[in-house]
Amino acid sequence: MKFASQLSIQSKLMVMLLTVSIASILVIGFVGYQGGREALMQNLSAQMSQLRITRTRQIVDYFTDLQNQVVTLAEDPSLMAATIAFQTTFNQLDDQLKNPQPDTQLNNQPDQPNLSPQELSQLWLFYQQSFIPRLAENVEGTPTVKPYFPKSAIARYLQYHYIAANSYPVESKSRLENPEDGSEYSKIHRQFHPFLRDLSERFQYQNLMLIDSKTGNVIYEVAKQVGFATSVTQDSFVNSGVAALFKTLKDRGEPRTFAVADFNPFRPNAGKPAAFVGAPVFREGNLTGILVLQLPVDQINRIMTGNSQWPADGLGQTGETVLVGPDLLLRSPSRFLMEEPEGYFQDLEGPKRFP
Repeated sequence: MKFASQLSIQSKLMVMLLTVSIASILVIGFVGYQGGREALMQNLSAQMSQLRITRTRQIVDYFTDLQNQVVTLAEDPSLMAATIAFQTTFNQLDDQLKNPQPDTQLNNQPDQPNLSPQELSQLWLFYQQSFIPRLAENVEGTPTVKPYFPKSAIARYLQYHYIAANSYPVESKSRLENPEDGSEYSKIHRQFHPFLRDLSERFQYQNLMLIDSKTGNVIYEVAKQVGFATSVTQDSFVNSGVAALFKTLKDRGEPRTFAVADFNPFRPNAGKPAAFVGAPVFREGNLTGILVLQLPVDQINRIMTGNSQWPADGLGQTGETVLVGPDLLLRSPSRFLMEEPEGYFQDLEGPKRFP
């Protein structure tokens, strides 16, 4: 106070003006900061909303394209011909295995394509050493061979020749065109498989299946998973998306329609989640088969992650967009899982407890 009393009136006015100016600057700065912060948050929110809208549109367009593809393919004359040919030879082979006929020229031995005990053992070993270990990585408990081993003679026969005795790796079983078993089915397979495999690879489907609409048997598939030659109403397909899709399209019984099965664990795919889209195959007005396509997971992931270019989409170092299903579970991977999987799983486990 003594110092203030010694100041001249001019000095006191200067101090007062300086104080007011500083206070005004602080107030203006605070208001500007708040306004700028709010504007920045609004811009970020608008950017995120626009990105969400863009991703939604891309996913919707992608599934619309898939639906158009499957309906168009189901009406393709070559695919119709393949469905009829596979259906005919599959059923013929099934009859041969169920009703062996003696061949008098071969000492009255059954003239049928039966598997020998050694071949049956080789098929069992494939399940035991290849399929079950891969399945165990994706399911709870300890799976064993018996519940998954094909029950019908035709499933065992075709899975032996096209899967177990197929020298190509599991992910490349589709490379085999003819197992040289001498069956009429394999002759048809050699004729149509290159065409169907090319379709599957060109559009990046993970698998393409043809299902007999009457029996539910998978009469053909590109990838040769362990559901091949089995029935979608039983065996590995029980409660699967393929079984639900098959029933929907068969009950509907209308051409130029489609159905979609959401991602769910799929046993023939070693228990990994899989989604499908399907359409009925008609011939002369009659339902003949069901075409089923296994959706390419990588393409969905590329859309949702912007081809892993998050910063370029304005998401910085931590932002991401993910696809969430009606059950609130992810249908596309988290950015953090892709960039730092170890840290991601550690975060899921939560903080470690110390004694």
